[in-house]
Amino acid sequence: MKGRGQTSRAASDAQAAPLRGAARGVVLLAAFASGFAVTGIEIALGRLLAPHFGASLTVWASIIAAVIAALALGYPLGGALADRRPGFALPLGALLLGGVLGASFGVLTPFVLRGALAGVGLAGAAYWLRLVGVLLLFAVPCVMLASVPPAVLRLTLRERSTAGRDAGLLYALGSAGSVLGVLLPALWWIPLLGVHDTFLLLGAVAAAPACLGALIGRVAWRGPLRLAACAALLALPLLPALLHAPAPASGSEILYDRDSGLQRIRVIARDTPRHRRRWLQLDEGWSNHSVLIEPELVTHDVWDWLALSALLPRPDDGRTDVLIVGLAGGTVSNLMTRWIAPQLPGLAITGIEIDPRVIEVADQLLALDRRLLRTVAADGRVWLRQSAQRFDLILLDAYRQPSIPAHLATREFFTEVRSHLTPGGIAVLNAFAPATPSALLDGLTSTWLAAFPSAQRFAGPPADGFASYLFFGGPGLPLDFARVAPTSIAAPLRPGWQLLRRNTRRLDRRDATSLAWSDDRAPVELLTDRFFRPLRPPNPDRERG
Repeated sequence: MKGRGQTSRAASDAQAAPLRGAARGVVLLAAFASGFAVTGIEIALGRLLAPHFGASLTVWASIIAAVIAALALGYPLGGALADRRPGFALPLGALLLGGVLGASFGVLTPFVLRGALAGVGLAGAAYWLRLVGVLLLFAVPCVMLASVPPAVLRLTLRERSTAGRDAGLLYALGSAGSVLGVLLPALWWIPLLGVHDTFLLLGAVAAAPACLGALIGRVAWRGPLRLAACAALLALPLLPALLHAPAPASGSEILYDRDSGLQRIRVIARDTPRHRRRWLQLDEGWSNHSVLIEPELVTHDVWDWLALSALLPRPDDGRTDVLIVGLAGGTVSNLMTRWIAPQLPGLAITGIEIDPRVIEVADQLLALDRRLLRTVAADGRVWLRQSAQRFDLILLDAYRQPSIPAHLATREFFTEVRSHLTPGGIAVLNAFAPATPSALLDGLTSTWLAAFPSAQRFAGPPADGFASYLFFGGPGLPLDFARVAPTSIAAPLRPGWQLLRRNTRRLDRRDATSLAWSDDRAPVELLTDRFFRPLRPPNPDRERG
């Protein structure tokens, strides 16, 4: 008769025996699903956090570091648990729990962050504490998912002579899952279904092997419980229909709020008896990328000054060709078409916007005026490098964070812009920076001067410690404001013209106080985060109009 110890050892040996057939296939599928879910969470997490923390290189580096740290913790944990309790339930249970937690956190976290980040700027202790807190939260399901491969290896390892092949197969399955975990959410699920649905689908993928294990009888669940688990798996992707975003602030209406795959796009409306007003916000919503104020269209802000810049070049053929890199919702092009075109009969505008969905939204909700406008969906730098066309005015107005994308703030790019100017052409860079001297403004100035030795800079009125700056460069300088009669400018834009003329000064080499940024080194996002600590989310209620 066997003793209790012998029975225990026999059971342990039976659990430790390598799996065969359907059971082996299920746990190998679990390894694949684990890799898929981890990288899927990483991709979806970047889109989920962008509206709240931004989409800068710093945020992405934090996400990647947090996921890798979770893997480093989960792998040895899974191996230790598998050695102590080898069995089918460990990898499938960890996969199921990790998937469910990841899906739950992905759906609920945005609702929590809306309140937790109220009044918090783009940097500083409060910002980083909340970001670290969210990353630690998502590290929990990633640790559980990372514990799956070692437990699967413990179950599927046949003998010492095949250990290399067994481990290689497991790594290959996990890597294949990781590849699909990047591509499917990034190229299909997030653009078409949204971030919430993506997290739920990731949870469904993680839960699927556990449900299969229950169906083939390898997990000790009773019949009704197995059916309930499978029903829950099938219903998981349907949950978003039961969840609703909170209502917008009193008096405001959210007309559009979706993820395009490149960024989150949001259009907010707040009408008054006199005006129809719309704001376009991208990603984290810390800056308004476009504004529509009908019927006048005049914004009394940087968009007016950019539009007025079309009066400054001196074309020699009677035609003014304008290129806008960063069209967004078309505020500048609409202003030019409405108020500047009467003074420039040969005006033609080309608008470059990286996100084709933004152009569609501008057509649908922001009254994009296409009479003089040709739109192109492309990266501004890539398109310019491939184009042979020259322009009388090139406006660089591309923002993502609210920083300028790093590859659009380098000496090489500004030099490329200069090569596309006509003999009397002008390039204009729109930048938002501290109103007082800063490393951010110094870096932009030095880089601009490296490409445009003859340059001028306009400083807008400061507000809350920040200001909009326009950098001018090109063969059309020095700017000849006197050539334009103030009376020829439409009355709503005359105050903006006077301000532009009064606050523009010449830059010289003494203003280049730092190293010019290059494609190799352009810390624009880092400097933006550092100096934007006092910023708060834009409040359309306080906008002029």
